[in-house]
Amino acid sequence: MKSSKGLKKGDIIIIASIALISALWFIISFLTLGEKQQVRIYLEGEIYRTADLSAVEGEELITIDGCEIKITKDGACFLTSDCPDGLCVKRGMLTKSGDVMACVPKGITVEITGGKAVDGISY
Repeated sequence: MKSSKGLKKGDIIIIASIALISALWFIISFLTLGEKQQVRIYLEGEIYRTADLSAVEGEELITIDGCEIKITKDGACFLTSDCPDGLCVKRGMLTKSGDVMACVPKGITVEITGGKAVDGISY
């Protein structure tokens, strides 16, 4: 059998494609770093309030239909709720982009957007 040395044309195309995809992924991931994180509060699917986390000084308390939501520069959480199960309060503080919590009986959703999103979490 004859062995050929060096890379073939197909090998070069595969390596170049992988390098290009990696470079694009790297650039795109850094483009999203400059976005400010925001808290979005929805009531029945409509935006009720939006706040930039970097602009929050101290803490802001928002009361909607028996629920009290606390917003700080670090994130947001339900402080109290008069719903039957209180799962929204037990959820704790939302801090990362993509974090979402809801008080389903009241139709209130709180979401963190912007900043660097997390694709997945392993425990």
